[in-house]
Amino acid sequence: MDDYHGCRNRDVTYWTDPDTGRALRCDVWRPPPGVEPSGLAFVYLGGGAWYLLDRDLGTGPTFRHLAAQGHVIVNVEYRTYPETDIPGMVGEAKRAIAWLKSTADEYDVDPDRIVIGGGSAGAHLAMLAGYAPQHPDLTPPELSDSDLTVRGVVSLYGQVDLEATYYHLGQQALNPDDPEPDWDAPLPPWARRVFGSDATSGEFQKLTVAGRLDWLLGGTPEQVPDRYAIQSPVHHVDGDCPPTLLVHGEHDQMAPISPVRRMWRHLERSGVPVVADFLPHADHGFDLVLPAWSPSARVAIYDIERFLAILE
Repeated sequence: MDDYHGCRNRDVTYWTDPDTGRALRCDVWRPPPGVEPSGLAFVYLGGGAWYLLDRDLGTGPTFRHLAAQGHVIVNVEYRTYPETDIPGMVGEAKRAIAWLKSTADEYDVDPDRIVIGGGSAGAHLAMLAGYAPQHPDLTPPELSDSDLTVRGVVSLYGQVDLEATYYHLGQQALNPDDPEPDWDAPLPPWARRVFGSDATSGEFQKLTVAGRLDWLLGGTPEQVPDRYAIQSPVHHVDGDCPPTLLVHGEHDQMAPISPVRRMWRHLERSGVPVVADFLPHADHGFDLVLPAWSPSARVAIYDIERFLAILE
């Protein structure tokens, strides 16, 4: 039992890498006692600029609220760079979908009513998983014959066009020949004193370079344009995309809003049911700061609640 008076299963393994034995886990939030399950599940991937962080960074209030509506929330851990690349991260989102479909009865979930979403980089990965369920460059070989379709997609300030993000962040000013940090370097003495010897050393090497796209994609947009296109959700939009909710701050400094507006119009022209909510005066990560008080955070939670209700 958890403090929200429901059931939260922590560290449930959804896939184990057969080569390394690394187990990837998720937290499963279930409806509180007395709340009838809706049968809908929301698979969520957190942000972290593809380099950093893990589950449970400020998302608890949203998950508690949605579980109280009868939904199951699956908060997914995925590997980050340099352990894997974007196709590898998308593959883990798809493995989580496949796992949930295979265990749907255990969690009172309808396998045809799974929604995938996330925040920031997690939203980017969720859109790729939802819009390109069988793309050969974005699907693990063992899932090539699996049903990976989802009922809907939710993006909270996700990056929809990586080339636009590259220029929005001014990364053209970086030297593409810069050597990458020593990802396995030992913790500096100050970090050992503050965080203890068990802290993950690589996170400190990542702090100043998180989100760097030329390393992540293996080059600049001019050098590897096909990779930037394939790994950008806007290039996968067609009439088969699932219904989509886009929530984005108008003053987002990390994920440019103009490509999101362009994708919204593209989805509409393609006949995809789509809701876009562009929040004034809101920046990146608006749902994670004082969610009980922030108007932007409360709007985002309401938007997700209503979107999931429409999909029931």
